[in-house]
Amino acid sequence: MSGPAPVPRPAQRVPAMVRREELISALDEVLKTTPLLDVTIKQVARTAGNCPIGTFYRHFDGLQALATALMETKQAVCREQLTEHIAAIAHLFDVEKRLPAA
Repeated sequence: MSGPAPVPRPAQRVPAMVRREELISALDEVLKTTPLLDVTIKQVARTAGNCPIGTFYRHFDGLQALATALMETKQAVCREQLTEHIAAIAHLFDVEKRLPAA
């Protein structure tokens, strides 16, 4: 005879900013296999770990707003990388008084 069945634990609540980032990442993942015009909110929500549709709408007005957030995220990463590369080149130029070989 076994003991009592384990009591299911309540679902962990995901912080709002984490959920927002999960939705942005989910769109990025979905876009690897699906053209933007064919993407659905349901697809993105499922890819984000079965995020409720209502939660999606608490963060974004629709797919256009989500796509805009994804583009802003990608631009911020590119801008940061470009700034780091420019700083590294400027440092090399200052140290060696010449541009590094291409």
